[in-house]
Amino acid sequence: MRNIGFAGLGIMGQAMSQNLWHKQRLYAVFNRTASKAAEFAERWPCRVADTPAQLAEACEVVACCVATPKALEDICLGPEGFLSQARAGQVFVDFSTVSPTLSKHMAQRFAQKQAWFVDAPVTGSKPAAQNATLLVMAGGEAQALEKAQPLFEAVSKRVIHCGPSGAGSQMKLANNLVVAQLTSALAEAFLAVEKAGLAPEKYLEVAMASSYASAYIEYKGSAMLQGSPETHFAVELMHKDIGLFLEDAAAHGVYTPGAAAAYASFQLALARGLRGEDISSLFSALRAGG
Repeated sequence: MRNIGFAGLGIMGQAMSQNLWHKQRLYAVFNRTASKAAEFAERWPCRVADTPAQLAEACEVVACCVATPKALEDICLGPEGFLSQARAGQVFVDFSTVSPTLSKHMAQRFAQKQAWFVDAPVTGSKPAAQNATLLVMAGGEAQALEKAQPLFEAVSKRVIHCGPSGAGSQMKLANNLVVAQLTSALAEAFLAVEKAGLAPEKYLEVAMASSYASAYIEYKGSAMLQGSPETHFAVELMHKDIGLFLEDAAAHGVYTPGAAAAYASFQLALARGLRGEDISSLFSALRAGG
């Protein structure tokens, strides 16, 4: 299947689109900043759609990866959005991180045109997107996932069908909460050791020799200590995701004090002007004080 379209050429979307192109499955791209789509198509020859509607009209499977719930609503439901050209049997795959409620709403709207909408957020950050080793958490109909299999094979190492529409988004928010809390705990541990006059590098050595050692601790801990790392997951996006988790948890009556604490930590990073920096910059935000 070559007629796959991709909308949203940010950090993750561009890497996924490149993998689709290399596997000869990318037909066209769309980006709200048109120049970015043109630059992409010049380097990786493919068609450029002027609107999301044009992308939907030209492709049987359409994927998107955008930063916010508002951006997803615009690209799907706007006057020239995907829905305006959706048709029976077509599959729309959303790799964005949004609320389960919004994902369910999208599935309902597309179902009115007998099209499928799959919420398929990913984890693995920029390196996994580049290496096509992302983990996809999918919510939706099994038949839709089967039809989108060529897309998933090009960008990921594994797809977990989490349940009906909204289930993928639910799992992604839970997953990102753990990442946020782990990042916050790691930054606080480094700072406490440093303030006690010890080397935070030595703590990382201890952590990696402990039972809770993980690739994430090694990777993100090293980024914290080296300073000014490349942005793989921006502070503003993590802050957004924890906020979505808190909203969803409140709707279900779930008490989440740890999530609230992590949200406050990333709020501090935003206040320190680190909006577009990698989440490992939380260490420098805490260093600067509350």
